[in-house]
Amino acid sequence: MNFWMITEMIGAFCHLFLICILENGPMNQSFRKVGWLFTAGLSMMSLAGNEARACHCGKTPCTNPQPAMVSQQVTSYQTVTQTVYEQVPRTVTKTRYRTEMTQEQVPVTRTVYDSVMVTKMVKQPYTVCEQVATTIYKPVCETQMVNKVVTRYVPQQVTEQVPVTRYQKVTETQGSYVTRQVPVVQNVVQCGHHGLCGCGKAKVKAVVTGYECEQVYVEKPVCKTVASTEYKTVCRTKMVPVQETVSCQQVVRKMVPQQVMRNVTKVAYREVPVQVCEKRARQVQETVTRCVARQVPEQVQVTVMECVAKQVQNQVPVTTSVMVPVAAPAASAQASAQQ
Repeated sequence: MNFWMITEMIGAFCHLFLICILENGPMNQSFRKVGWLFTAGLSMMSLAGNEARACHCGKTPCTNPQPAMVSQQVTSYQTVTQTVYEQVPRTVTKTRYRTEMTQEQVPVTRTVYDSVMVTKMVKQPYTVCEQVATTIYKPVCETQMVNKVVTRYVPQQVTEQVPVTRYQKVTETQGSYVTRQVPVVQNVVQCGHHGLCGCGKAKVKAVVTGYECEQVYVEKPVCKTVASTEYKTVCRTKMVPVQETVSCQQVVRKMVPQQVMRNVTKVAYREVPVQVCEKRARQVQETVTRCVARQVPEQVQVTVMECVAKQVQNQVPVTTSVMVPVAAPAASAQASAQQ
């Protein structure tokens, strides 16, 4: 790559970058003008690079220009080898087992039950009534003298000192300093006219000219409640418990046993002969014919499909792009004249 090709690539990249910025970026008007001028300069450099690259002889104008190249599609055929898998039948010998049924004589011992009548003694229930002595208990009430402890309450005089609290209201005088607004009075001589006219009707009148703050001691009565406690002797009657032992009658209930005869029904058993049929077992030997299954092997021809790989060659068209020079119009006209 020469200098002009590198310059052309840089100019094209910067041109696209600045176009993107100018269309999308938030820039002011002056910066956009500078960007457009820079883009125009790079475009001129790119065009100059194209002209310089086209001229290979170093002269301007070019005396021997190179022919222009054009892309042309050329189709050629190539041999491609592929692997193809095919199903091929193959005969295989396999061993199979055949079932054969065979009869054989087998001795068998079986149990046979015979019916035999036998006399057995069986218990038979019957009802029996008997006299049985039974003990019962009857309640009997008896009167007995019993000593009991009895508690009585006896009145008793008791002297106690009881506190008595009395409340009295007492009025006291309490004083405090209070700030008051005191008016300032000034005597003024007035007659009802403007100024002192000398009419002889002037009077002295007290006029308030202002107020002054003054601390004044004020007394006021305060009512308080005062409690006083005194002890008084009080006589009261108190109930005192006293325990005494007293003899009294008490009814006691007792259960007394007593023998009584009662009729009781019972179930008794007696043995009675009964004819019973029994099964008695005996062994019998017999010969029995049975079928026995046996597996007999045999060889069998079986056709099996087998997958076989095979190489196949095919002609495949391949299209390639080739650069071909374009003939000049004068050369084409001379060629047609020669023909």
